[in-house]
This record gives sequence, C-alpha cells and structure tokens, in this order.
Amino acid sequence: MKMLLYRLNFREKQISHGQRSMGSVIVTVLFLLYLVQVFSVSPAAALETNGLNVPKDAGCSYDKYWEPTKERLHKILAFHKTWLKGFSNKSPCEALKTTGRASLCRACLFNSDLSVFKNLNRADLREALLVGAQLKELSLEFTDFRDAILMGAHLEGAYLHNTDLRNATLSAAHLNGARLFDSKLQNADLSGADLTEAKIVGADIKNTRLSNATLKRTRYEPATAPSKGHLAGIEGLDVYFGKGRESGLVMLQKALRDAGLRGLEREATYALKSGRSRWAREEPDTPLEWLDGWLRLILFEKTTG
Repeated sequence: MKMLLYRLNFREKQISHGQRSMGSVIVTVLFLLYLVQVFSVSPAAALETNGLNVPKDAGCSYDKYWEPTKERLHKILAFHKTWLKGFSNKSPCEALKTTGRASLCRACLFNSDLSVFKNLNRADLREALLVGAQLKELSLEFTDFRDAILMGAHLEGAYLHNTDLRNATLSAAHLNGARLFDSKLQNADLSGADLTEAKIVGADIKNTRLSNATLKRTRYEPATAPSKGHLAGIEGLDVYFGKGRESGLVMLQKALRDAGLRGLEREATYALKSGRSRWAREEPDTPLEWLDGWLRLILFEKTTG
C-alpha cells in the first residue's frame, strides 16, 4: 500500500511539472509571436521624424522629383547629423530604431550643393535627381543611391565605402580621387565619367558601363568585370593595383579582348605586366623574382612603354 501511494504521489508530481513546463512553452511561443508582430514592420517605416514621414525601406512614399525647400533640406540633414551619432553611442540595431535618418528618395536636388554637410553616411537618396550636384569630399558610407541620376555630379574626393550605386546614372560624373571601396555599382552607367586617381577597390562593377570613361592613374581592383559591350573609348588606361590584386585588371583585359577592342586590350596588358614587374622589384618573395622584375623593366617596359 505504501508503495502504491508513493507511485501515485510521484505521478502527481510528474503531471504538475509537465503542466508547468507546457505553460512555460505556451508563454514563450506567445511572446515570440508578439515580437514577430512588432518587428515585422521596419522601425523606419513605423516612425515619424518631426512631421517628416520616413518612407518604408521597401519603397519610397514620396512623389517622383519632389522638391524640398532650402529650409526643409537643412532641417532633414540636421536631424540626420544627430541620428548618425547614434551609431557611435549605440549598437547599430538600437540606432536604427531611432528617428532622424535623412530620407531624400526621389527628391529633385538638381545642381544642389550638398558638400557643405560633410557627412551623408547612410542617407536615403534612392531615385533622387542629382544632376550636377556638388558632393565633393563628402563621406557617403552606406549611402543609398540606387536608381539615382547623378549625371555630371561632382564627387571629387568623395568617400564611397559600401555605397549602393546599383542602376545609378553617373555618366560624365566627376569622380577624380574618389574612393570606391566595396561599393555596389552593378548595372551603373559610368560612361564618360572621370575616374582620374580614383580608387576602385573591392567594388562590384558587374555590367557597369565604362565607355569613354577616364582611368588615369586609377587604382583598379574591382571584384567583378564591367559590361564588355560598353568599354569602347576608355581614355588613359593607366591603372595600377596592389600586390597580388590584379584579378580585376585581368577580367578587364579579357572583356576588352572579347569585345574586339585590341588597342585597349594592349594597354591593359601593358598595365598588367608593368604592375607585376613593379611589385617583383619592390616586394619580391625570392631573389629570382626580384631579378625577373628588373629584367622585365629593362627588356619589356623600356622598349614598349
């Protein structure tokens, strides 16, 4: 009898414990469903910035080519400056939940001088009209320029790290000395753009148009190849690369060959051999490599340069 009572008591405890466990599971599931409901909407889409609606991340709520007044533009960018401080004082996730990000998607900023603001990191400029705009020396890290029109825009010395320029029109843009580090340039139009002394490092230039672009003293280390159908007329293919980072130039050389642009292909070949020879002389891995670099300089570059 004692044994039977013991077993019944033990079974009762098991059921009680199981009920408590099941209750905990139900509470946890309900809590997770609540979080999904709360965060299924982008924080930026749910917030309002001092009467300025922040468009949803998936699209832009503004009419095409709306024109902000000078006062409104300064107000938007002043809030943006404050908002950016959140990335240094908070975690990125916490900062993204706060209001203030500059939303200028689809804005008409024709010939606007934005260079005075110095820092437009992470601003939303999708589909904006920025023809002839002044963006010199600006920090544009993670800035969104998707589908923007930047024809003839002045981006001299701009810092374009992880900048999204997919499908952007940058024809005849001034990118002298610009730093395009890990930028997204897929399907962008750089026809006639001036990239003199620019640094294209790790950038994705798949299907990018480079016809009539100027590449004088340009550091050329993209991660992908440009559109081989839009390479004619490249001027001053005087490019260089870091040690062991010539793959971008090799891809350009092949694209030029496939396009039948023999003259430009020869220029790319010369830049490739010249760069490899320079690194062999300056940072050789073996004495034989150092000797080979000097022989290439004497026998190849001096006779064909």
